[in-house]
Amino acid sequence: MPLYYRCKSCGEEHLSPIVFPDRRSYDRSHLTRNLFVCPGNRGAARYSKADLYWRTDLPIQPTQSAPAPVLCADSGGGRIMIVDDEDSLVWSLEKLLQQAGYRELATLTDSREAVTLFDSFRPDILLLDLQMPYLDGYDVLRALKPLLAGDRNFPILVMTGEVQPEAKVRALAEGARDFITKPFEQIEVLLRVKSLLEMRKLRRTVRAQARMLERREWEEGLERELQEAAQG
Repeated sequence: MPLYYRCKSCGEEHLSPIVFPDRRSYDRSHLTRNLFVCPGNRGAARYSKADLYWRTDLPIQPTQSAPAPVLCADSGGGRIMIVDDEDSLVWSLEKLLQQAGYRELATLTDSREAVTLFDSFRPDILLLDLQMPYLDGYDVLRALKPLLAGDRNFPILVMTGEVQPEAKVRALAEGARDFITKPFEQIEVLLRVKSLLEMRKLRRTVRAQARMLERREWEEGLERELQEAAQG
């Protein structure tokens, strides 16, 4: 069930970017001073757990709800891998991406298995948390480098609650291609995933065309050599 909050910027009700699979997960969570951005006027404000509510908590059903995320109708061709130790976040991301049209998803909450899953699943994009037990996101980025030696532009979208600028710089230096801070807006996640996948598809197309051109030039050169040999 989704959570809602009353926007401090515009006064309307909005859908919370933090989603939980059930009430128990929500009750066990510790949400303090999360930064939410108003989808209407883009005003930002901080919200604690006391500011969030379930629809069943309200004595009167609100008359207005937040708009649903824009779905990406042409997004069905990407293989997406998610590594995050928060079960509720992985669940919400998986549902969000499925609703957007993505069908090939692999999720993981134990970062120690990230390399093995990556090697077997061969994703087109990786959504990676930074703050995790056992291996943090930086460790995972370093461990994946041998598998990405021939694909330097592989899209890795880092998703973390770490807001320090140093975290972003370090993640990008280790191989990440984009960075988004939790709590995130659903539409922003979809747009960034779509953009990174489109760039990957474009690079693949360019490489394929370059190989075709090289092959054509080689064949034309070979044909000229054969003609010259026949004439000589």
